[in-house]
Amino acid sequence: MDYRPALWDGSDPLYAPNTARTKDWLYWKPTKKFVDAGFPKTPRRLPGRIGDDNGEMRAQLAREYTREMLR
Repeated sequence: MDYRPALWDGSDPLYAPNTARTKDWLYWKPTKKFVDAGFPKTPRRLPGRIGDDNGEMRAQLAREYTREMLR
């Protein structure tokens, strides 16, 4: 999977890779490729709810989790 440069440089503060919505919650989930390679499959719930003012914080966490997965 190709990720935008914002993953590394933070140029888009709302870029949140590998996120999935479940009702009013957002979760970060690792890609199948990395799960198959041994990365834990467990999704991580991101704080807050959809529509609140925490979008940038959730996106930052999603980018951090994705960078951790790619290392």
